[in-house]
Amino acid sequence: CQSTSMAAELQNKSCAGCFRSFGDQAGIGALGKYYHKECFKCSKCGDRLFSFSKFFDADGRGTPVCISCNKNQVPACAKCRKEVSGSYVTSGGNSFHEACFKCDHCHLALDTNFMQEAGKVYHTSCYAKV
Repeated sequence: CQSTSMAAELQNKSCAGCFRSFGDQAGIGALGKYYHKECFKCSKCGDRLFSFSKFFDADGRGTPVCISCNKNQVPACAKCRKEVSGSYVTSGGNSFHEACFKCDHCHLALDTNFMQEAGKVYHTSCYAKV
C-alpha cells in the first residue's frame, strides 16, 4: 500500500517547513521535500498550499510559491541566488546580476560570445577546455 510506505519513509524525515519529525502524521511530498499538511505554504505570502494546488519552485532549490506570487516574483540570480534588480542579464532561461555573469572556468566577465551547458556559462575559448 502506498500510504503505508510513505508513512514509513516519513518517520526518518523532518518537515521542511517546521523541521519537526512526522511521527504518525501524514505528509505532502513536493519539490523533493516533505511537509506536514499545515506546513506546506507559499514561501512568499504564507498561504497554505495543497498537493493539488498549482505551485512553483521559487529558487530552484525546492522552495514553493503559489501561482499569484510566482507571477509577481522577481527573478533570482542563477549564480548567487539573490534577487536581481536593476539591469541584469538573461541567458537560457536564467537571470544573472551583471557582476555574476562570469565564465565558470576562468571567472572573468562574459561578453556576447559564450556557451551555456548544464546551467554553467563559459567563454567560447574556455568551453573547449572543459
